[in-house]
Amino acid sequence: MVPEGWGEVPLGRVVRMTGGGTPSKSNSAYWGGEIPWVSPKDFGRPLSEASDTITPLAVSESSTNLVSNESILLVVRSGVLRHSLPVAKPSLSVAINQDLKALTPAANLDREFLFYLLVGSARKILSGCLNVGTTVESISSQALRALPVLLPPLPEQKKIAEILSSVDEAIAATQKVIDQTERVKKGLLQTLVTRGVGHTRFKQTEIGEIPEDWEVVKLGEVVRPIYPSVEMKNHEGYRPVVIRRRHRGVECPEEKLGKSILVKKQFRATPGAFAISKRQVVHGSCGMVPEGFSPNAIVSKEYLQLESRGALRMAFLDLFSHGIHFRRTIDRCTYGVDREKFVLNERWFFRDMVPVPPLPEQDNIVAAVRSVGSGVAALEQELTTLRQLKRGLMHDLLTGRVRVKVA
Repeated sequence: MVPEGWGEVPLGRVVRMTGGGTPSKSNSAYWGGEIPWVSPKDFGRPLSEASDTITPLAVSESSTNLVSNESILLVVRSGVLRHSLPVAKPSLSVAINQDLKALTPAANLDREFLFYLLVGSARKILSGCLNVGTTVESISSQALRALPVLLPPLPEQKKIAEILSSVDEAIAATQKVIDQTERVKKGLLQTLVTRGVGHTRFKQTEIGEIPEDWEVVKLGEVVRPIYPSVEMKNHEGYRPVVIRRRHRGVECPEEKLGKSILVKKQFRATPGAFAISKRQVVHGSCGMVPEGFSPNAIVSKEYLQLESRGALRMAFLDLFSHGIHFRRTIDRCTYGVDREKFVLNERWFFRDMVPVPPLPEQDNIVAAVRSVGSGVAALEQELTTLRQLKRGLMHDLLTGRVRVKVA
């Protein structure tokens, strides 16, 4: 149903579509100029920072086209179209390759509104305009031109775009604060797990300079491995643990019946333990098993779970694993031909020397880092709320379900 005062028109009636191309790579006179040459890999960054640039000669002598900053860019050929539709607004004139289309709006279509219209129509475009039977996913220009779109009067378009832009600005501002806070947290963490809190006196040890009252001990003296066994039953559900790379957490994403788990020797995932993927730890696959973790979570012998012998908090070890000392330990205690597949040698690992602060200082370090982390968590929740708000607004405003008042 078309809202009162709106029209429904084929997209091709209100935009001009321009394609692009690739200048010859063998002609050095075409490359290294001042014109950004944009391809799908440049989406997600400012298009002025495109990874390739070309010269005016390339534009005049090749199939690429220079498009103005009044256009909207759309990826029309890429594997990414299997799940998403990249759309971008250039801030300056750019050249484009053959995998993009530039859509320049007619006089009765606001550029900002066109951007949100395309973003909001992504699912409809991907379901109705993709070419069938091609090796690489691509959008049919003919189908895209024929795509029916709802078009409010120009003043209403501008107001809708203004509202959605304000939410986008709030999202960008929140993300910027999150990024800044994460950098502060990372810097604080690196300082605290190597220099401690308020120390002025340091000593040289076999692992480098550390605060004077810290100890250097074998890791096996402060932690021990645990193997809480599980009696697997074919018709009960279990959640195999996954430890994400780059310290992104310990998870158990899906439940499986015992009969579908081929390796029957499994161990219970223990909340509060520090877990390590023996084959992925060089990539940061380690972390604390969260408190309140699923009671049917299990780990295989490919994982190592550690508990404290008393002198080392597992929460501190979790933070310590982000630092340079732990990375050096992992470098010394893994082996293999290809680093991608290096494996942890447990015997070497437990014999390696690590710095251990007094327990009260460990607690203070954990509290300091967690206080920053809680701020990040609150900001991330705010970001999620803003994104949900934007999705709701786009649906309501772009369909006319909610009308805006225009002065």
